[in-house]
Amino acid sequence: MDVNKRFSASVLDAMRRDVEEAGGNEVFWAGVINSDGLVTGVTVGARGNEDSVIVNSNTAREGHVLIHNHPSGVLFPSEADQGIAANSVDTSLGFYIVNNDVSDVYVVVEPVKPHVLSYISADEASSYISNGGALARQNPLFEERPSQIKLLRAIASSFNEGKIAAFEAGTGVGKSYAYLIPSMLWAAKNRERVVVSTGTINLQQQLIEKDIPAAKKITGLDVKAVLVKGRQNYLCLRRLEDASSERDLFSEETEVFDKLYEWSKTSPTGSKSDLSFLPPESVWTRINSESDACMGMRCPFREKCFVMKVRKEASDASIIVVNHHLLFADIESRMNGGGYEDTAVLPPYKRIVFDEAHGIEDSATSFFSESITRFKLMKQV
Repeated sequence: MDVNKRFSASVLDAMRRDVEEAGGNEVFWAGVINSDGLVTGVTVGARGNEDSVIVNSNTAREGHVLIHNHPSGVLFPSEADQGIAANSVDTSLGFYIVNNDVSDVYVVVEPVKPHVLSYISADEASSYISNGGALARQNPLFEERPSQIKLLRAIASSFNEGKIAAFEAGTGVGKSYAYLIPSMLWAAKNRERVVVSTGTINLQQQLIEKDIPAAKKITGLDVKAVLVKGRQNYLCLRRLEDASSERDLFSEETEVFDKLYEWSKTSPTGSKSDLSFLPPESVWTRINSESDACMGMRCPFREKCFVMKVRKEASDASIIVVNHHLLFADIESRMNGGGYEDTAVLPPYKRIVFDEAHGIEDSATSFFSESITRFKLMKQV
């Protein structure tokens, strides 16, 4: 295969020098490719002997394609190479084998070309909430808010530049539209999921029931948005069924239990917040979903499971609305080995918008700090 169609000239020279410095032994590289599929940069991850080299997984994560040389000049994959190839498929990485002169290449696994991000237009985004725009045409009482437009343009710029930004906006600015419109445009253009994290249930409900539908109407974008709550907020049908066989335990709250049982038959979400009444905690904690009690795929109610349903809905969504606590639970799971490309508590995402950000400190502290008491300290001594 033609190496010039797979590697840039500078990369070919660099790899030849790397092989020479390794005494002609095997070298492992992680390569970065451009949108045309050309390797434009390589990083040496490990050096081996004339027969083998280890795959440095830490370096591999930094690239799009795994590369190593066969000093023998025979480029067909060995049994060990086939194992690397199988793992590269699972991790969406390409896999190449080259000779020591890097004059020939055997492509074992084709790489996935990186997605080129499309910028969103701040002019387009702000036009929706400007005089003569879609919102003005839909609302006869519309008044343009310069501060809202300024905020929206700044947020759009943050999306385009991939930077962290903090904004303060007073009551009446209309900050929901200011971040929802850029979020929707970004998700639609780049097929990247955006998470909107809030501090209160009231704001979550407002976003899902009012602001997001209105923003979709303004922009004309068919962007799917889903509200995801902690699993303790959802009814567990198996636990409900188990509790129904122990009705004597609910002797003082039989009426509440009966209402919950009937509600479970028609509720589309199983969410506690959708109830028309507030059940006592003594009842709800016996029938809500809990990770420790979840049977997963072995559960006889898995096809109707409310938690599984909302997770499936979230996996197809472009905008996910959560509270700060749930978001940090997801981040903690990923930091502890869950990775950033697979589903943890939430499906993978690339952008986060914090609303009511003044409340994130407590949520973050609860997950990423630990209290040390004198007793704990003495146990370690």
